Amino acid sequence: MIKKFIKKNFMFISYSFAFIVICIVTGYANLYITATMRTMVHNMRHRLMSASKLAAQLVTAEELEQYQTVADMKLPSYQELRKKLRDFADEMDVMYVYYERPVGNKLQYIIDNDFNEETRVGLDTRPYDYSDNEEWMSRILKDGQTACSEYRQYMDDWEGVMFANSPIFDKDGKVVAVAGVDMDDTPIVRGWRMIYILTISQIVIVIMVFIYSLIGLLNSKKEALKANAANVAKSNFLSQMSHEIRTPLNAIMGMGELALYSDTMSKIHEYLKGIKQAGQNLLLLIDDILDFSKIETGSLEIVQAPYYMASLLDDMINIIQIRIGEKPILFTVDIDPNLPARLMGDEVRVRQIFFNLLTNAVKFTNQGMIELKVSAGDRIEEKEDLPIVITVTDT
Repeated sequence: MIKKFIKKNFMFISYSFAFIVICIVTGYANLYITATMRTMVHNMRHRLMSASKLAAQLVTAEELEQYQTVADMKLPSYQELRKKLRDFADEMDVMYVYYERPVGNKLQYIIDNDFNEETRVGLDTRPYDYSDNEEWMSRILKDGQTACSEYRQYMDDWEGVMFANSPIFDKDGKVVAVAGVDMDDTPIVRGWRMIYILTISQIVIVIMVFIYSLIGLLNSKKEALKANAANVAKSNFLSQMSHEIRTPLNAIMGMGELALYSDTMSKIHEYLKGIKQAGQNLLLLIDDILDFSKIETGSLEIVQAPYYMASLLDDMINIIQIRIGEKPILFTVDIDPNLPARLMGDEVRVRQIFFNLLTNAVKFTNQGMIELKVSAGDRIEEKEDLPIVITVTDT
């Protein structure tokens, strides 16, 4: 039972399995990339905290105490300290290194590593209020801990910069200054943005793959059903044809045997005529089989050639009378006198139309009447093809 189910739904099962594998691989890939980015953020914060702790050990509280006024910024030791911070920033691969001291509820910059007069900060920079980050500064100034900002936790006017601060203690263990280190987190922001775009793209691609694959699967199933139906139809056709072929063959063999034992020419002539008609009937059936094959390959052609309707109808009437045989059926024929004797068209196909309509009538009529009526249709213009109306009526 399970094997039969798998065999019947193999394509759907294979597709479902492949889709699940794609989803799992895509999900794990996304989780791996996300975990990698989180590790990068963690490492960046760890690096910032380590750099800020080293910066706090780079100077002593007493060294910073000598710089109190704007005039002190001209001291050679001040410039030497700035150079020292610049070298430290290069060595640690950070953007800014600076020192600041608490003044009430504000922080006053002392010095940084920037030698650009337009962007540097120092004793001549206005102190800034840290009341908005009071909890943050309390951890540094009161608890004496190193603090680092979280990813995308930016200060005002400092978007794109992550920072860490470490306390600087005097001899009495009191926090008298703060060492700060800043680092540009643009690469990480860019990385997270790419992850977001990739995640959306993955979702869209997976959905598209699902939809297109499902459409393809349904089309394949539809085509398979069509092919199966075509095979069934072909099998039925061949089965019916094999049955139909036996009838004229039996007639040919029976009449041939009767002709062999007949002692009069009139009887032999009658049997030979029957053999001819049965042979023509058999030829039509074989043509049907060949036409079926031509239709499948798209190679069926309509041949235009002159033919005589009277001759065609005479053959058809004889064949159908044989088909009727002993059935109590009255077979009448009504031919339109206005129908031209000589016509141009595919005689084989016209013959097939007559044969199919009449044999169908004989097959499903056990008693009563079958009427064949052939007439010429109306033409609007003389150059138009002549419509031939074939009407078969049966009880």
